[in-house]
Amino acid sequence: MYEISENFEKYIMKASYYKLQILDLQSIPLHIVIKIIQNTNGNLYKIKIRYPDCDQAKEYNRTIHKYCPNIKYVTIFLNRSNTLKELKNILIKCQHLEAIDMDEYIEHKYLNKFLDLLIKLAPLTLYKIHIHNEFENFNIKSLKLFFNNWNLMSKKTLHLYYHNNHNNDWFEFIENHKIKGVIGYKYHDNDFWNYEQDVL
Repeated sequence: MYEISENFEKYIMKASYYKLQILDLQSIPLHIVIKIIQNTNGNLYKIKIRYPDCDQAKEYNRTIHKYCPNIKYVTIFLNRSNTLKELKNILIKCQHLEAIDMDEYIEHKYLNKFLDLLIKLAPLTLYKIHIHNEFENFNIKSLKLFFNNWNLMSKKTLHLYYHNNHNNDWFEFIENHKIKGVIGYKYHDNDFWNYEQDVL
């Protein structure tokens, strides 16, 4: 985590960002990220956060659905207590959502519930998901059910991104089970954040 001077932090947190559309921050505490988002005018459509202090992950998720009605691409955290409830609200309220970025590990107790929420509440615009967790963290039955339900719900083709430093288990699972409506990508080989294409 980078050191931020007290005066600079005060300036950042008091400034207005009414025209801001893209927020891309690294190693910035979430309480500062939250304040920046609160000082926008609802125009943010892309938020990418890397290496934060995640102690305020719940508050960050809540800020997304309260202040970002036009969000399309967003980093979400499910690595702290009560963050899943706020994700539910994001899926309900952010109806332009196209991509969810989970760069931190999802808490084990939330893994299956995360998949269930996506099936029940994901807006029809959502088609890209970046998961940091390794394949073996998930229950195989739950994954099969999730992929099958995604296809049956007539949602867009799912573009699933996973880290290059993981093995090919995600890709092999999709291929071996002949799962329709899902395409696997390695996160750093295909640009999750800037690579947009027409999807069914």
